[in-house]
Amino acid sequence: MFGNSAAVLSERIVETEGFEERVPLLEEFLLENLASESVEDKLISFATNRLYYGHSVQNSKSVSESVGLGVRQFQRRFKDGVGVTPKQFMCLSRFQQTVRDLLLGNHASMLDCVLAHGYYDQAHFIHEFNGFTGHSPSCLLGGETRMTHFYNTSRPLLG
Repeated sequence: MFGNSAAVLSERIVETEGFEERVPLLEEFLLENLASESVEDKLISFATNRLYYGHSVQNSKSVSESVGLGVRQFQRRFKDGVGVTPKQFMCLSRFQQTVRDLLLGNHASMLDCVLAHGYYDQAHFIHEFNGFTGHSPSCLLGGETRMTHFYNTSRPLLG
């Protein structure tokens, strides 16, 4: 992960005599390496932001063009950096944002919410919900099962 700089650090640590001298070397190394973001990291960060916040209007092709890569090269780099394909990431983003809005009660009905987030219909959302969670939306989002959660801590706990 750190390449040659880790080997240099290792040599420097071996040359030091005590713990008190080794800690500052390690701290300096970590701060330097954590602060320096590679071009690849910046590319992935930019792409994830574009896909997360613009999942309804962005696609792999538009984001790959904006970062100056071919579609396949962008998809491979994105998957290497994030762990899922851009399409999977957009599906997860849309799902997470839809569930958040359902939990916060920002829409009159589930159908209004799922349509606002780009699902074709309620059945499409139910199928994706079941795929991600293994449960139906009513099982996990039903009124009687709602409790305080990290999106909205103002809800009282049901006892």
